[in-house]
Amino acid sequence: MRPEPAHLAALVLGGGALQGKSAIFGPLGAFIAGREDGMGLWRFTPPPGLKTPFLVGALMGMEAGHAMHPFPALCDAVSLLDLGHQYGLYQFVDPARVLPLADFLMDQVRDREPIGESDYGAYLQAVVQAGKVSFDAFWRAGNPGLTRGDLMNQSARLRGQVVRGQGIVRRIRRLEPLGDAVKLGVPELYEAWIFQDLYGANPICVVVPSLSAGLRPAENLQRPVQFAGYFLKAYRYQTAQTVQGKPVERECPLLVGPGLMGLPEPAKPSADMGNWPKTLLGTLLGVFAVAITLVWAMTWWTRRGDRLVRARLEGLNRANRSAEKELSTEKPTNETTGALEYRWDGGEAEPGSKAEGNDSFRNPFKVE
Repeated sequence: MRPEPAHLAALVLGGGALQGKSAIFGPLGAFIAGREDGMGLWRFTPPPGLKTPFLVGALMGMEAGHAMHPFPALCDAVSLLDLGHQYGLYQFVDPARVLPLADFLMDQVRDREPIGESDYGAYLQAVVQAGKVSFDAFWRAGNPGLTRGDLMNQSARLRGQVVRGQGIVRRIRRLEPLGDAVKLGVPELYEAWIFQDLYGANPICVVVPSLSAGLRPAENLQRPVQFAGYFLKAYRYQTAQTVQGKPVERECPLLVGPGLMGLPEPAKPSADMGNWPKTLLGTLLGVFAVAITLVWAMTWWTRRGDRLVRARLEGLNRANRSAEKELSTEKPTNETTGALEYRWDGGEAEPGSKAEGNDSFRNPFKVE
């Protein structure tokens, strides 16, 4: 038999109805006698990080002030309620108030490691408390001045602080719920990876027990969100990248909060953009039309000039060809051929005559 924390509280609080100083010892003795190391009727599992002798010693110490109080039964009841509330046996929840995490649980957390056995107590307490307090309460209690760099560089000092911020959630996965958290009223658990412009590809991991409307588990998201939660540790995780077949490990802040608050997505450009874009569009189209017209006119003018020049050259070529044709059909003459004609005017015989060989022939070109 494993009693719930509520059973233990009812057993111990029942002693308040008895009279006398020894009222507390009756139910406490029965509880101790029935443990697994006694009669074995049940097994008591204290809150993570809290040892059974520590709880029993605290109850014994409370009895020392019993005789000095005028209302011992009321003193027992109030003291036990407060003690059980502080150590997680039961909890009176105010949804508008963020309760601090227990220091002795925070001291057991180990940075730059996955969530291990030493972290479980603080992790469980953070999940349960975040699941019972509103997001607005966490947002009001969050410190907006703490950045991702602060959390990674000063993780031991800032552990347990409430942090808030906003970014782009790119992946949300559903996690296996914690058995102890389910018993305490937190049946679901989600893991969200949020990226901020200042830190590029270095994310923040936020574990939450619920999602706001419009958010759902998905591997490829681009949704702006607000987040707030307890800073638990510098968390080491495995990425999807591999080197030589081994996953690449990185580190990021691990927060535990009540949920994520989706922000409105960036507005898409409206179909009605006003009058000035239409006017600008008309002006641009007009300028473009004028430019096209000018280019066409210049091209037409240039081609027209080319045609005139070519026509004139063609006319000259035809005239030259006609003149050459006429010259080639005329009979050659001395004037046209340019041949020299010699006339004999002083001799007895012309060149080429029978008298050419006569000694009396006088050569006009001979120098005497």
